[in-house]
Amino acid sequence: SESEMGEELMEVLGDEKVECVLETRFHRKRFRIDTGTGIFELSVDKGVILTNYGKEPIFEVELELFSGETDELLELGEQLQEKYGLEVQELSKYARGIELIKKGKREAKEAAAAGREQAAQYHSER
Repeated sequence: SESEMGEELMEVLGDEKVECVLETRFHRKRFRIDTGTGIFELSVDKGVILTNYGKEPIFEVELELFSGETDELLELGEQLQEKYGLEVQELSKYARGIELIKKGKREAKEAAAAGREQAAQYHSER
């Protein structure tokens, strides 16, 4: 059965057609880290963000604090970053997909404008 939110969404949508604009497909491996003073979960995601305007790879390492101090989480994150050459990614997978769509729409609009300009130039030369 549907979740409460799913049922509400279906009521709001009624017979409206829903179209997927972005999809994330990835595999996640999780590892529990117990330092004796804190418990953390390290997740490794590998996959792809898919949109009608292109795709972008996903290769992320995420560190989550289950118990302990935030300072220890930050220290552990810095150690992993230094050891494996990781870079901080501020955007979520969803936000990265939305940026991919925006970029694709901008490029499509620019290409259409360039095509109209070429067509106008062709007709003026005749």
